[in-house]
Amino acid sequence: MKNPAAYCCLLAMLATAGCNSDSTTTETRTFYVNHHKAECGAAALVMCLQTKVNLDDNWLNFFDVIQGFDYEWGYTYKIEVKVETVENPPADASSLKYTLLSVLEKQQEPATTLFDVSASRATGLITKVSDGLYRIYDDKDFSCTPTQCATVDTLIVQDLGVLLEVSHNPDPAQPLVLSQVKCSAARASFNDSCL
Repeated sequence: MKNPAAYCCLLAMLATAGCNSDSTTTETRTFYVNHHKAECGAAALVMCLQTKVNLDDNWLNFFDVIQGFDYEWGYTYKIEVKVETVENPPADASSLKYTLLSVLEKQQEPATTLFDVSASRATGLITKVSDGLYRIYDDKDFSCTPTQCATVDTLIVQDLGVLLEVSHNPDPAQPLVLSQVKCSAARASFNDSCL
């Protein structure tokens, strides 16, 4: 470069522009939240909310936390959320922070609605609480008949992946009701065989 002063000035302007820019952004979004959670994750399996932006969209696993949102199984929601960017998040954390602004709608799902809940391995993800009562992912209980419970016990011992068909209780605070074990398979082939 023929003019070193101009070059230094240009570098200084670029550095200053980078230092003074405020990369934090905030926006408001509306989400629909499904009446049940779903298994998600890769290295560590957990239960995630399922959300979508438009009613016609497919449900997608929501891997983050919505601060201030007191989710209850058995209800569909329409919520308004503040979304903020997080500057320099930890390597394993999200670059977005979600905070509930308001619950716009909350509707109870009919108890007759059947839906699937999966556990890629039964051992450790499905635990027996008492006779006729089990807990999935330490998140939600489900009840079963003695015959169904015997099947669940066997699947836990064999450490198989399990796809359960369940429904909500008329009182959503109560356990889910097991309709059937739809599929079970070895952990390595569970996704291909059952999902």
